[in-house]
Amino acid sequence: MTLLSSLRVSALFAFVTLAAMPAAAQSTDGASDMTLWVHAEAGYTSFSMNEATDFFRAIVGSYQDQGINIPVQQAYPGNVVTGGGATLYVGGWTSGLHVQYARTRASALYGDAGGTLDVTSEASFWTIETSTGYTFRRGHRLQPFVSARAGGGLGRYTVTERIRLSFGEETGEGVAELQARGTGYSFTGSAGVRYPVGPVFLRMEAGYRHASIGSDDDDLPFNVGYSGPVVTVGAEIPVWGIR
Repeated sequence: MTLLSSLRVSALFAFVTLAAMPAAAQSTDGASDMTLWVHAEAGYTSFSMNEATDFFRAIVGSYQDQGINIPVQQAYPGNVVTGGGATLYVGGWTSGLHVQYARTRASALYGDAGGTLDVTSEASFWTIETSTGYTFRRGHRLQPFVSARAGGGLGRYTVTERIRLSFGEETGEGVAELQARGTGYSFTGSAGVRYPVGPVFLRMEAGYRHASIGSDDDDLPFNVGYSGPVVTVGAEIPVWGIR
């Protein structure tokens, strides 16, 4: 599925949700029937990078087969996720647009008197999703909510092999790098709570993302899966509303 196709599907997803909302929503948050909020968030996510991990270990294994005892230090661990977006509240129903970014690394390092060998990899992902959801207990201080998101993703994957050799006072260096980019899909289900602090609402959200990057039309050597749990904390403020 291309990114354009994913965004068309997600736009239809949001349109159908808005069309199904109650025509006469009650006033919420003590403000207006329809309110647009913007938010920023940061948190933690992990990744299902099985094929990427196998590919990286195969590269490292080719050196180990030649007698170079190069250990793998890390293989795509979980990392920070950041993002933001805009959400339209119509009564308790919500529809929004969300952007998130995350990246993870793998590394294998070796060194002796003759030089060093570094094999590193980085995978980074942007997701663009539309959402639908419902917020309970509007008008109360603690407001639970549930949300479903659907959209597309942009991914970048690199593997770098860097060799530095020393011969007395002479040194030499060689670098080989594989770079690939691709598009894919992303679906997220989550739940959380909102809590007002003055005009700002603090929000905590936790859920699971199912996502994959790669297709026959791009230059990725395999599909890069980045499904996994996502936990974020953030804040949102109202920017527009009508009664």
